[in-house]
Amino acid sequence: MQSDEQKQTDSGENYWLQRARQIYSNSSDFLDADIRRQVEKNLAHFNNEHARDSKFNSPNYRNRNRLFHPKSRQGVTNNEAAFAAAMFSTADLVSVSAGDDGDPRQQASAEINQELLNYRLAHSIPWFLTSVGAYQAAQVYGIVASYNYWRYEEKAYVERVPLVDAYTRQPVLDDQGQPAYQEIEHAEVLHDKPCVDLIPFENLRFDPAADWRDPISTSPYVIREVPMFACDVLARMGSEDSKTGRQDWKNYTIEQLISASQEDNSNDATRKAREGEKRNDSTEVTDYGDYTIIWLRENFVRIQGEEFVYWTVGDMLLLSDPEPLEDVYLHGMRPITLGICNLEAFKNYPKSPVELASGLQERVNSVINQRADNVDLVLNKRYYIRRGAKIDTAALVRNTPGGGVMMDDIIKEIRTESTPDVTSSSYAEQDRLDVLMDEAAGAFSQASVQNNRALNETVGGMELMNGSASAVSEYRIRTFVETWVEPTLRQLVQLEQKYETDETIMALCARKAGMYQKYGENLPLDQLLEAELTVRVNVGIGATNPQQKLDRMITGFGALGQIAPNYLVRVKPEEVVNEIFGAVGYKDGQRFFMNEQEFAEFQEQNAPPPDPEFEIKRMELEQKGQKIAQEGQKLQFDMQFALQELNQIAQLKREELQYKRTDKAEDLQRKALIEERRIQTTRDIAAGRNLNDQTRIQLQAQNLSQGNDTF
Repeated sequence: MQSDEQKQTDSGENYWLQRARQIYSNSSDFLDADIRRQVEKNLAHFNNEHARDSKFNSPNYRNRNRLFHPKSRQGVTNNEAAFAAAMFSTADLVSVSAGDDGDPRQQASAEINQELLNYRLAHSIPWFLTSVGAYQAAQVYGIVASYNYWRYEEKAYVERVPLVDAYTRQPVLDDQGQPAYQEIEHAEVLHDKPCVDLIPFENLRFDPAADWRDPISTSPYVIREVPMFACDVLARMGSEDSKTGRQDWKNYTIEQLISASQEDNSNDATRKAREGEKRNDSTEVTDYGDYTIIWLRENFVRIQGEEFVYWTVGDMLLLSDPEPLEDVYLHGMRPITLGICNLEAFKNYPKSPVELASGLQERVNSVINQRADNVDLVLNKRYYIRRGAKIDTAALVRNTPGGGVMMDDIIKEIRTESTPDVTSSSYAEQDRLDVLMDEAAGAFSQASVQNNRALNETVGGMELMNGSASAVSEYRIRTFVETWVEPTLRQLVQLEQKYETDETIMALCARKAGMYQKYGENLPLDQLLEAELTVRVNVGIGATNPQQKLDRMITGFGALGQIAPNYLVRVKPEEVVNEIFGAVGYKDGQRFFMNEQEFAEFQEQNAPPPDPEFEIKRMELEQKGQKIAQEGQKLQFDMQFALQELNQIAQLKREELQYKRTDKAEDLQRKALIEERRIQTTRDIAAGRNLNDQTRIQLQAQNLSQGNDTF
C-alpha cells in the first residue's frame, strides 16, 4: 500500500510528465531500432521511389538508368479494388444481431442499432475512404490503427427578445422610454456524430511486449500523437466541459506551447518518407502564429488495474489532469482499434505485403535498368579515345544525328566497342519475377496470364490461376476485417449506445426497422440501445469474385432445397435480391422491382380481357344466385307472417282463459271486450296478409324485369 505522501507525490504534474516521458522513450527506442527503417523502405516502394540505401542512389549510378517498375503499387491497388468489391457490393454493409435471439428487446435493439450504424456509415462517416485507406495502410506499414470517438461541438449565441408585460401583453419600456429587451443564451450544435480517424503509423505508440492478438488492450500504455493548430489548442483551453462544467485544458501561452512542441516536432523520417522526397512535411513548423502546428499527446496509462487518460504537450507540459478512462470515454474502452492484413504469430508488427515483396521489387528494378543500359549501349556505342588526342570529345559524346566530330587522325585517335544486343533471357527473368510478385501480393494480372502458357490457353486454367490469387486476397481481407473492421464497428455501436441523442435519426431508424409493428410494444429507445449485440460484416470467402459468389449462393440454395426444403419458405427475398445484384455490380437491387402497391396497380391495369364463354357462364350463375336469394327472401317473409299470426292467436287464447276465471258479474263485459279484441285481431291478420301479397307482387315484377319467368 502507498503512503499518503507517496499518493500525493504521484498525483503531481512531475509524476505524470515523467511517466509520459518514460513510456514514450521506451516505445520510440524499439520503433526506431527495429521497425522504422523497413517502414521507410516500404513507403519508398509504394511511392515508386528507390529506397534510401538502394544502389541506384549511389554515385556509381548517377548517369545510368534508374527506372522504378511500380509492381508494389500495382499489387496494393489490386488488393484495394478486391477489398472495395467485397465490402461495398451490397447496400447493407453491417449485420447487427442480438446476443440473445429469444429476447424481443435485444432483437429490437439489434435492428435499431443496425439501422443507426448503416445511417451513420452512409451520412456521417466517409466510410469508403476510411476503410479503403486503412486497408492500404495495413498493406504498406503492416499495421493500421484508428481513433474512434464521438465528436460534439456547440456554439453559444445570445438572442435578444423584447420584454412583454404578462398581464397587459404590452411591450415593457426602459427608463428612457425605449422597448426593453431580455438576452437569452442558446447553444447551436455544430457537430454531433461518430468519427473514425486513421492514425499515421508514426503517431501511435504501445508497449512492444503486448499480446500480439490485441496489442491496444493488453499494452500497459498507449500514446496517440495529435498535431493541432495553435488557435484550436488555445480555444479549447478557454472552453468548459458542458457536462462537468470544469475547464478542459490548462492555460498556457502560445510561446510555451510552441517551445514545448518543438522538441517533439522533429523531422520524422517516416512522415517524410510518406510524403516523398520531393515534398515538404505537411506538419513542419514554418513560422510562429495561430496556425503553427502544436504536437500533443493523449496518454492512456494503466496503473494498478485502473485506466487513466491525460494530455501533454510533448513531454514538457501537462495539458490536462489525469482522469479515469470511463469518465472521458463513456464506454470505458480505449478508443483505438488496431488491425493487420498479414498474420504473423507473436509479432506486434507483422511484415506487410509490400515488405514481403521488397526483395523481388529491387530485383525487378535491377533487371529492367540493366536491360535499358544494354539497349542504350547498343544504340550509342562506347568509345575509347586516346589520352591527349586532339578531338572534339563533347561532340562525340552527344552523338547527334547528322553532326560531325573534329579530329586529326580518325584511325589512331578513337576506337569503338560493339555491345551485344540484349538477349531474351532478360525478358524471361523479368516475367518470372513479375509472376513471383503477383503471387506474393495475391494479385491476378495480365503478366500472370502471359507467363503461364500451359494454363492460360484454357478457361479452366484461367479459373485456377484466378482462384489461387483470389484465395490469398480473400484471406488477407478476412484477416483485416476480423482485426480492424469489426472491432471498429463494434466501438461505433457502443458510441451510438452511449452518445446518440438525435431523436430525429433514432425515430427514423426505429421506424425503418419496424420494431413497433413487429414486437407490439412501445419500448424506450434508450433501453433498447443498451442491449448486448454482436456485429458482423457481410464479407466472406469468395467475396472478391462475383461469379464465384453467385455460384456458391446457387449451390447453397440447391443443397438446402434437397436437404431441408422447408427452410426455403423462410428465405428473405429482399436480402437475396440485394446479394445477387450486389455481386453483379449494383449496390441495391430493390429499385428494379415494384413494391406491393405498385404491383397491385400494375396487375389491375394489365389484367387480360375476360373470356366471352366464361362471362356468359358467370352471368348465368349470377341469375341463379339472385333467384335463390329471392326465394329465400319469400320464405323468410312467410315465416315471419306466420309467426306473427301464431303469437296473436296465442295471446288471444291466454286472455280467454284469464277471463273465464273471473266472476260472472263481469262475464258480459269481458265477452264484449273479447269480441272487440277478436274483431281487431281479424282485421290485423287481414292487413298483414294484404301486405304480404303486395310484397310478393313487387318481387315477382322485379324478377320478370330481370328475365326470370318464375318467382
